[in-house]
Amino acid sequence: MFWVNWQLSLIALIPFPIILVATYYFKESVNRSFHKVRNAVANLNAFVQEHLTGMSVVQAFACRKKRNLKNLKK
Repeated sequence: MFWVNWQLSLIALIPFPIILVATYYFKESVNRSFHKVRNAVANLNAFVQEHLTGMSVVQAFACRKKRNLKNLKK
Protein backbone atom coordinates (compact mmCIF):
# COMPACT_ATOMS: atom_id res chain seq x y z
CA MET A 1 0.00 0.00 0.00
CA PHE A 2 2.81 2.41 0.89
CA TRP A 3 4.74 1.46 -2.25
CA VAL A 4 1.89 2.43 -4.55
CA ASN A 5 1.02 5.82 -3.03
CA TRP A 6 2.36 6.69 0.41
CA GLN A 7 0.27 9.87 0.76
CA LEU A 8 -2.98 8.04 0.08
CA SER A 9 -1.88 5.31 2.49
CA LEU A 10 -1.36 7.86 5.28
CA ILE A 11 -4.76 9.40 4.60
CA ALA A 12 -6.33 5.93 4.73
CA LEU A 13 -4.67 5.24 8.11
CA ILE A 14 -5.84 8.47 9.78
CA PRO A 15 -9.13 6.99 11.09
CA PHE A 16 -7.43 4.05 12.89
CA PRO A 17 -6.55 5.84 16.15
CA ILE A 18 -10.06 7.30 16.30
CA ILE A 19 -11.56 3.87 15.71
CA LEU A 20 -9.35 2.34 18.43
CA VAL A 21 -10.38 4.95 21.01
CA ALA A 22 -14.06 4.68 20.07
CA THR A 23 -13.90 0.89 20.30
CA TYR A 24 -12.31 1.06 23.76
CA TYR A 25 -15.02 3.37 25.12
CA PHE A 26 -17.77 1.30 23.51
CA LYS A 27 -16.30 -1.86 25.07
CA GLU A 28 -16.23 -0.26 28.50
CA SER A 29 -19.81 0.92 28.15
CA VAL A 30 -21.02 -2.50 27.06
CA ASN A 31 -19.05 -4.15 29.87
CA ARG A 32 -20.69 -1.93 32.53
CA SER A 33 -24.12 -2.60 31.07
CA PHE A 34 -23.45 -6.34 30.99
CA HIS A 35 -22.47 -6.33 34.67
CA LYS A 36 -25.66 -4.45 35.59
CA VAL A 37 -27.81 -6.91 33.67
CA ARG A 38 -25.96 -9.90 35.14
CA ASN A 39 -26.49 -8.60 38.68
CA ALA A 40 -30.17 -7.96 37.98
CA VAL A 41 -30.63 -11.50 36.65
CA ALA A 42 -28.78 -12.93 39.66
CA ASN A 43 -31.07 -11.02 42.03
CA LEU A 44 -34.13 -12.21 40.14
CA ASN A 45 -32.94 -15.83 40.24
CA ALA A 46 -32.30 -15.60 43.98
CA PHE A 47 -35.77 -14.12 44.52
CA VAL A 48 -37.47 -16.86 42.50
CA GLN A 49 -35.51 -19.65 44.18
CA GLU A 50 -36.31 -18.30 47.63
CA HIS A 51 -40.01 -18.16 46.85
CA LEU A 52 -40.08 -21.61 45.25
CA THR A 53 -38.36 -23.07 48.30
CA GLY A 54 -40.81 -21.26 50.54
CA MET A 55 -43.73 -22.68 48.54
CA SER A 56 -42.60 -26.26 49.17
CA VAL A 57 -42.31 -25.57 52.90
CA VAL A 58 -45.79 -24.05 53.01
CA GLN A 59 -47.20 -26.99 51.05
CA ALA A 60 -45.53 -29.44 53.45
CA PHE A 61 -47.11 -27.70 56.44
CA ALA A 62 -50.50 -27.62 54.69
CA CYS A 63 -50.22 -31.34 53.95
CA ARG A 64 -49.32 -32.03 57.58
CA LYS A 65 -52.25 -29.95 58.79
CA LYS A 66 -54.68 -31.86 56.53
CA ARG A 67 -53.26 -35.18 57.72
CA ASN A 68 -53.66 -34.12 61.36
CA LEU A 69 -57.28 -33.08 60.70
CA LYS A 70 -57.99 -36.48 59.13
CA ASN A 71 -56.50 -38.26 62.12
CA LEU A 72 -58.64 -36.21 64.52
CA LYS A 73 -61.84 -37.07 62.62
CA LYS A 74 -61.15 -40.82 62.82
